[in-house]
Amino acid sequence: MTSPSPFQFVGVSSAAEVASGNLTLVTTGVTIQTGDLVIACIAYRDTAAFSAPDASWSIIEQQSGGNVSTTASTAIASGVMMVCESWPAIAPSLVFGRTAGDVARGVLMVYRGQKASGSLNVHSSNTPGANTTTPTTTSISTTTEEELIVAMVAGADNVTMGPFVATDPSAATGAVTTDDLGYEQQWLFRHASNTTTGADTSLGVADATKTATGATGAVQCTMSVASRHVMIAASFKSSAQDRSTEQASKASRYDVMEPNDGAVSVTKLSRYDVFMAVGQVSTTKFSRYDILVPGESTVKRRVQNVNYL
Repeated sequence: MTSPSPFQFVGVSSAAEVASGNLTLVTTGVTIQTGDLVIACIAYRDTAAFSAPDASWSIIEQQSGGNVSTTASTAIASGVMMVCESWPAIAPSLVFGRTAGDVARGVLMVYRGQKASGSLNVHSSNTPGANTTTPTTTSISTTTEEELIVAMVAGADNVTMGPFVATDPSAATGAVTTDDLGYEQQWLFRHASNTTTGADTSLGVADATKTATGATGAVQCTMSVASRHVMIAASFKSSAQDRSTEQASKASRYDVMEPNDGAVSVTKLSRYDVFMAVGQVSTTKFSRYDILVPGESTVKRRVQNVNYL
C-alpha cells in the first residue's frame, strides 16, 4: 500500500518564455497562497546566468555552460532551479534577471500542506560531458523521512522527454499528470514542454516523496534526442511545524484537530488527518490514514481507515 505524502501538489504554472534577457514567470494556471513552497524551474541556452529576483528566492543549482548551437549533436543546455521556501503575504518578484543570453523557458511548481513549507535540504546538478538520451545528476541523500524531491531537465534541443526515475524511488509514471495523487515512492511527471525559439530548448519537471532517509541513486530522464541536457534535483524537508493542541512528543505529517474537550496523550501522530471530537485517546503511534474519534474511545494503534462512531 502506498502512503500519502505530506506534500500536497497544488499545481504547475503555465510556461513563460523569452528569446533573450530577463524571464518573467507567471502564476497563470495555479493559485499560490501564503506559506506555500514554490520552486522555479528554468531551461535556457547560452552562458548568461540568471540571478534571483529578490530576497524571497534562493538559487538551488545552476548550470550555465550552454551554447547556442542549433544542431543536436553539438548543442549544450543550461538550467537553473530556485526556491521560495515560504511564499510571503506580499508576492515576491517573478522577474528572473540575466544579461542577454538566448531562449529561456520556465514554470513555477507549487506545494502546500500542514508541514509542506519546509526547508531546502540536499541537491545536485550536472551537465553531461557527452551527448546522451538519459541525462543524470548525482545521487542525493535525504536526511529526514518523507522528503519531497523535485527534479528538472533542461533540454539542449527542441525534444520530447520520457519519465523521470531513480534507484529510490524507482517507480515512475509515463504520462504527465497534474493531479494531486499524493503518492509516496513514485515519480510523478508534472510538466513537459519544448520550443523552437532561438537555439531551441525543452523543459521537464517531476516530483516524488521519498519515504525513508538515504540515497536516491542517480536521478535521470529519458530524452528523444541525444544532446548535452542538464539535470537538477533537490530535496525539501517538512517544516516540522505542529499546529495541534495535543501534548505529544512527536506530531507529524498532517493536520491534527481537537475541536472539543478531550484528554489526549500521544507519542507519535503520523501520515494523515486525526480528528478527535470528544473522548479520551491514548496512543503510542497513529499512522497511515484518517482517524475519526467522535465518541469515547481508547485507541492503541491503527494503520488503516479507522472510524469510531
